[in-house]
Amino acid sequence: MSTFTEQDFWVERTDPRDVTKKIRLYGVLRVPKGAAERKRAYPAVVCAHGFTANHAEADPYARGLAARGFVSLSLDFFGGGWGIRSDGTLLDMTVETERDDLLAAMDALTLLPYVDKDNVCLLGCSQGGFVCTMAAAARPADVRALCLMYPAFVLHDDALAAYPQVEDVPETYPAFDFAPERSTISRAYNLVARRVDPYALMPAYPGQVLIVHGDADAIVPLTYAQRAQTTFLHARLEVLTGADHGLRGDYLPQAVQLATEFLAASVVVA
Repeated sequence: MSTFTEQDFWVERTDPRDVTKKIRLYGVLRVPKGAAERKRAYPAVVCAHGFTANHAEADPYARGLAARGFVSLSLDFFGGGWGIRSDGTLLDMTVETERDDLLAAMDALTLLPYVDKDNVCLLGCSQGGFVCTMAAAARPADVRALCLMYPAFVLHDDALAAYPQVEDVPETYPAFDFAPERSTISRAYNLVARRVDPYALMPAYPGQVLIVHGDADAIVPLTYAQRAQTTFLHARLEVLTGADHGLRGDYLPQAVQLATEFLAASVVVA
């Protein structure tokens, strides 16, 4: 029997391109059963998916955390990927738009009467981990703890390597040669990614950080996670032997357990 309920959840934020318009973001909200009737506030977590994905990538973590008594929101980023219900397309998305999505989602959660605004955490998968780091650095006092699953800290280097000279960055280009129709991104994406060095942001976040990474990750080498461990002020790195990017298959339950135990131990219950 499930210990939580599940429902659609919508977040709105101002569109910076036209402040008279709103961007609508879709998510799946999971709430411990009876939360609305109980006279207590629950810790919360926003779970962020990776590049070209949607909320389903983060759902296993969101479900695990809801079962541990968290209010969890797994979000579709604006233009985030395939199968999203949020507004936008990949051509609209940058890591900065995703950071702003995360901050808007955090604010929306804290308006719920059963959420403890002092115990809001972030969990990010792949590019979502990069973006969670940006959000935590922007508003460190608002993020209780940070959980990064195979974080794509390689994005900054990848953007520079794709086009060493900024004037050569085209208006659009495919991130993946093997799937150009599913990965075409904008010049703006590259310009933001090449400007944002995640390692420069990490010391701005003083909270506890868990990084989970596979040592067989062919997309984001383990060295990026190892460097992050030593750059954050308080970080722990868990390496899953034999795991590739995504921590799929038999590695997923282990990754979910690590994330849920870490965040459950990180929140402060009054």
